Amino acid sequence: MKNTHCMAIGIDVGATKIAAALVSTDGIIHAARQEKTRGDEGVQAVIDQIVRLVNDLTGSLSADLDRTQISLLGVGIGIPGQVNSKDGIVRDAVNLGWGEVYLVNELQSRLENELPVLIETDTNASTLGEFTFGAARGCQDFVYMSIGSGLGAGLIINGSLILV
Repeated sequence: MKNTHCMAIGIDVGATKIAAALVSTDGIIHAARQEKTRGDEGVQAVIDQIVRLVNDLTGSLSADLDRTQISLLGVGIGIPGQVNSKDGIVRDAVNLGWGEVYLVNELQSRLENELPVLIETDTNASTLGEFTFGAARGCQDFVYMSIGSGLGAGLIINGSLILV
């Protein structure tokens, strides 16, 4: 029986850059891309960038792995603004100049492969990343602080993300 390698694509959308990576479930980055965010060109330009990055990473699946051995679980996106993860909507992403964007629907209608797309506020996504793979691995209680184009914080209490 062949071993299946489970992977996902992670996207970090920021005011100045979009970073994307093809990552295995054990946290190993197999491919990564980064480019300047074209937020001044409008919502569609940024969505075009995300679609291109996802399609590029999907096409770059490791040459040393047989494609039939890879299970691509989906796309996770951390993005600034008020994020309604359940409905796939981003509101008031002021760093990007966005009002209300139905991001998940927009992406799923344009990706080359049918993949689940999940969105979360960038700070919550970063907090979970540190908890699972980073400096906070093994910590059941911690505060994550994000300082970039904006300020943010995430909180893990008793091993659970606290949504505020």
